[in-house]
Amino acid sequence: MIEILTGTPIWVYPLFLLLLWLGFSASRQRTRSRFALIRLPCIFVVWSILNIWLNARNLVPTVGAWAGGVILGASIGYLMFRSARVTRHTDAELIVVPGTWLTLCLIVAIFAMNYMFGYLRARSPGLLDGYPHALLVTGLSGVSGGIFIGQATAYLRKAALLRGA
Repeated sequence: MIEILTGTPIWVYPLFLLLLWLGFSASRQRTRSRFALIRLPCIFVVWSILNIWLNARNLVPTVGAWAGGVILGASIGYLMFRSARVTRHTDAELIVVPGTWLTLCLIVAIFAMNYMFGYLRARSPGLLDGYPHALLVTGLSGVSGGIFIGQATAYLRKAALLRGA
């Protein structure tokens, strides 16, 4: 275990701390702007696009797996968060979103998945070659980014409905 941790690139540790901070901050009710609601989905979409770059063996099926994963993940995220109790803030540009530990759980699971694939890629480069791995990694990355897109969509839709009320 110590060998794995000491072989981890140094940039991974601040990234992990940032993601933990984002996850813990999502556990409390908070007031957010529309921009703040799309920040986390943007981070995970960029991360998943990086996975396409690292795993693309043939761009068309890889991007297809990613896009399918994003659509699936966004649907799952929307269904998970559509009943969240979003309320209006006195400032019309802000909304109050409920805290959830689910965001932290998802962030840690996604980080662990990416860490595992990165470790396996570094430890045994040939082990993960080929289409099955590329499609799996990019598809799962798409799902993970999509879940946060679905969450933001559910919150923004609720906010739009509240503004119209």
